[in-house]
This record gives sequence, C-alpha cells and structure tokens, in this order.
Amino acid sequence: MEDNINRKTFKIVLIGDNYIGTTSLIRRYIYNDYDPNKYSYTTQLYDKTIILENGKKLLFQFWDIYNQERYYSINKLYIRNSHGIILTYDITKRRSFGNINYRLDRIKEDFQGILLFALVGLKADLYEEEEVREEEARKFAEDNNMLFYLTSAKENIDVENCFNGIINEIVRKDEIENENKNLINLNNIKRKRPSKKGCLK
Repeated sequence: MEDNINRKTFKIVLIGDNYIGTTSLIRRYIYNDYDPNKYSYTTQLYDKTIILENGKKLLFQFWDIYNQERYYSINKLYIRNSHGIILTYDITKRRSFGNINYRLDRIKEDFQGILLFALVGLKADLYEEEEVREEEARKFAEDNNMLFYLTSAKENIDVENCFNGIINEIVRKDEIENENKNLINLNNIKRKRPSKKGCLK
C-alpha cells in the first residue's frame, strides 16, 4: 500500500552567527528539548516528515550550518538547491543582526530560485536585554520580502508557529511554481502544429 509520501525532498538552511542559539532553535522544533550547553561545531542535518492537512506526507531536511565566513565556498555547497533560507540573529547581540544584510545580499547574488527567506529572532525571553528592537527587525524583513518571527527555544515561544509558517509558505510557493511550469509546457504543446505528411494517390 502506498503511504502517500511525496518523493520530493524540501531543503531548508539555517544560517546565523555561531553560538547564538540557532542549534537550540532547530532542536526544540525537531526533538522538543532544550540544552543551553548544546552547541554545534559542525554543520548538522535534521530530517522531519511533515503531514499536511490533506494527509500528504513531505520530507523536509533542515541544515544547521556552522558558519565559516572565511570559507564561504563551503557554505555555498550546503545552500545550493535550497527551497528556503532562515537567517537567525540574537536579539541581545546587535552584531548578529548587523550581519544579516550582508548574508542576505550574498545569497541572493549567488543563488536563484530560492522560494522563501525568513528572518528569525532568537532568545525572545530576554527582551529586557534586547539590543535589536522588534520593530526594526520586522521592518527589515518587510523591506526584503521575508517572513519574520521572534522565538525562544528556552521557553518554547513561537517555535512551532515559526516552522509551520515557513513550511506552509514553501509548499504553497512550490505548488504555484509547478502549476506555472505545467502551464508553460501545455502552451508549448498547443503551439506545435502537426506535421504534414505526404499522401499516396
């Protein structure tokens, strides 16, 4: 019996300054756990099967990139063929937000066809220590056509909503893109005229 799994794999890449909590964010989503001493010293891959409302199952890969700005060519290998990019920053570290624009520009310059970009603020529970105001980050996201979420892996604030929103938008855009491709193919077929064959008399 077919288990209704779409054979297409969706790829989402998470990129931010190292050691700001990006690994905690994805682990909270995948495993629903939180360990403040859990850091990633290498790029990590997480798989998750997503069940849509219509019952269809999709496989999503989440790549938590260990950022190596000096070796950007390595990062590019992980970013290639991504459907979505999540750029993260720590609301208590101004510098982590300042690096977002540079990364966004570089990725857009080097890669075409990425369906979605999202800006995700980390450590929303530490709002009393914030160096980046929500209004500023939200405006940046709007100006750059990005989804925006404020999250806390520690307190599990908006983590599920963040990933669900990103996944739903990627699936929606992918369906639109496939419909457009089908229309293009159909139009090409309609434009072809049948070849005239000689008749024997």
